[in-house]
Amino acid sequence: MAFDSLLLIDGGVSANIPIGIARSLGATRVIVSDVTGPLGEVGQVAGPLEVASQLAGFLFVQPPDFARPEDVYVRVDVKGFADLDFSPLAGDSLRVRGRLAADSVIRKASCLPRARRRVVPAPRQVGSVEVVGGIPGDPRLLGQILGIRAGEPFDETRVKTQVGFLAAYDVYRACG
Repeated sequence: MAFDSLLLIDGGVSANIPIGIARSLGATRVIVSDVTGPLGEVGQVAGPLEVASQLAGFLFVQPPDFARPEDVYVRVDVKGFADLDFSPLAGDSLRVRGRLAADSVIRKASCLPRARRRVVPAPRQVGSVEVVGGIPGDPRLLGQILGIRAGEPFDETRVKTQVGFLAAYDVYRACG
């Protein structure tokens, strides 16, 4: 791909996890999210496509070029997903796995600053209800389900309870 006068290629060809490049650009802390798949053992291939996939996988194996205590390495479990599977279901599942892996690693990372949690009080009164996307009747329907109406007091407990009931309505049920 060309960008301005530069020819750009997939980073996997020269630096699958470009930590050295990040350092050369001034990064002092690097958070790596590694989504490379595991390489199979010899003798565990099911056919020509699996052999090709394994050979392609070897092209991307590179030694990590960092070992600093201020870096964070997140390894996402990608077992069970085919290479180059860009389907919505695979993407959603991998994002969830990535978030879980990142949360578990970052929670333990000593190099990250710990922000104090600021508690913001819930509003006392609803000013308006706005829904982005959906259909024109959604604000009214959601307001009824959640018990939110402009000009009325905001009942945080009721809203928390009612959110759990949204899945009972087909229009709000998630696909998957």
